[in-house]
Amino acid sequence: MIRSLFAYIFLFTAGLASAAAYFYSIHPEHVPEDDFPRVRLDLEDAVERARRAREAWEAPSPAPPQPAQSAESKVPPKTNKPPVPKREASISGRAKRK
Repeated sequence: MIRSLFAYIFLFTAGLASAAAYFYSIHPEHVPEDDFPRVRLDLEDAVERARRAREAWEAPSPAPPQPAQSAESKVPPKTNKPPVPKREASISGRAKRK
């Protein structure tokens, strides 16, 4: 298993190197030395975004906002309705009579 892992890593690295060599051979206007600062800036940006994401993940969640007291005073008070008699269900679909 460890040998296959090393083989995958080696083949991935070889494929990446050959892809880079092919890219620079068909694009002579690009030079690897000119692209390294851009890669470094992209890497620093990715690390900074990952740090912010980790801080947001570990930060406690904000407390839910409390409702204003003035909004409760504007609501009319609830009135008690008389209880409605419960209906009983039967399998036949007809209501039971007492």
